[in-house]
Amino acid sequence: MDTRIEFIDEQLYTNGMAQILKDDYRERILNASRTEFFNYGYEDASMRRIASEAKMSVGNLYHYYPNKEKLFNALVQDTILAFNTIILSQSNTEHTEVDRNEWFKDQVKQLTQGLVEVYSKHQTETLILMRYSKLNDQIAQSIKHLIDGIILQWFPSIEAQNKQVETLCTMLADAIFAGLSRLFEDAYQSKFDLNIDWTLETYLNLFTLMIEAGDTMYETK
Repeated sequence: MDTRIEFIDEQLYTNGMAQILKDDYRERILNASRTEFFNYGYEDASMRRIASEAKMSVGNLYHYYPNKEKLFNALVQDTILAFNTIILSQSNTEHTEVDRNEWFKDQVKQLTQGLVEVYSKHQTETLILMRYSKLNDQIAQSIKHLIDGIILQWFPSIEAQNKQVETLCTMLADAIFAGLSRLFEDAYQSKFDLNIDWTLETYLNLFTLMIEAGDTMYETK
């Protein structure tokens, strides 16, 4: 058996150490930017303060992230991906012959579990996203995409391009977004135990009652 000890390739060792150093810098930058964006918001966040918190020069910070937008995107990309995955998974679910109310309640429960999981894993990033006004409409639009599918399945005779339904879905999406923002802010800042699962599921179920009421009005016409 060959027991010789080979010398480590110096180039591989150097490259490996450089990568470790780069990863360390990126981690320090992201940790500093998380605090900065949370405390100041996107518009007022300072790359200079982030560099200072990360204990590096501003020039070195720009070497890794050439502008604030790219740094922000790097910080929140995993949270956005997780959020979009939840929305898309719900949007692709159709009810069969089961009772529509039971189907919707099951959808609400799954959506609740998904959103709570995203918040639990990415608390600070979730709040940063909710507070960033330029992304608010995009998040609400994603929620609206989900509501569009629900409404069209609930009222199969409604046309997809119905302007009244379009406005209704937008109103519901805006209301749900506002509720999520309030819930996550309160959960983050509350000194008391807040049952996020129960609060969110109850809140979303209230929209079931609204749709049921609309169902009754729709059928009487």
